[in-house]
Amino acid sequence: YWALRWAGDYPPVVMYSDTIRQLESVGSAALVDHAVIDQLVDAYRALRHVAHRLALEERPGVVDEAAFRTERATVAAVWERVMVAGEAPDAL
Repeated sequence: YWALRWAGDYPPVVMYSDTIRQLESVGSAALVDHAVIDQLVDAYRALRHVAHRLALEERPGVVDEAAFRTERATVAAVWERVMVAGEAPDAL
């Protein structure tokens, strides 16, 4: 969402197609607080780490519901603030 939201005003946001660099570019442009960006990047890296390990082990990419509880809560809170409550990005 953020990449599309600010692409016209901040072209570096869409210079890359990968999630981490897009998030980092949003942070670099000071559109969203760096602490929020760091939390989202950490959650994404944790998920991708497990997904890659499962793929290498030729196991299904499904994890237990209890996995990533903290990360899911973090992402859900950001989603709620941005997409549902419409909180201004600079307030994040």
